[in-house]
Amino acid sequence: MLLAGLLLVAGCGNSAVAAMMRLTKAEGTVEIEDGEGKDISITEDMKLYSGYHVDTKSKSYAWISLDEVKLVKLDENSDAQLRKDGGKLELLVNSGSLFFHITEPLGGRKAWISEPPL
Repeated sequence: MLLAGLLLVAGCGNSAVAAMMRLTKAEGTVEIEDGEGKDISITEDMKLYSGYHVDTKSKSYAWISLDEVKLVKLDENSDAQLRKDGGKLELLVNSGSLFFHITEPLGGRKAWISEPPL
């Protein structure tokens, strides 16, 4: 049942929203740039800010926590960008895939999934 929920949620959109995002784990070649295109050194549990780009190469993955209660995984060969949307950060997937790991209902106000703009 959880797997069915994950597949349903993974197909719901290409962005995630939260008040705070952190890179909790990186595997393989993951690159992060700030809003000016400058490379940022990856550190454990690093905070991500508006304007940052996260890029994963072949056989590489990035796990990002949303308000420390939800977790998303940026799949290999993916590019995502963080931007401020009101008082929240939005993680937009420019290319590739984003998977959502959900262990509790999404009914809370902490983090949610949004549809891409039309």
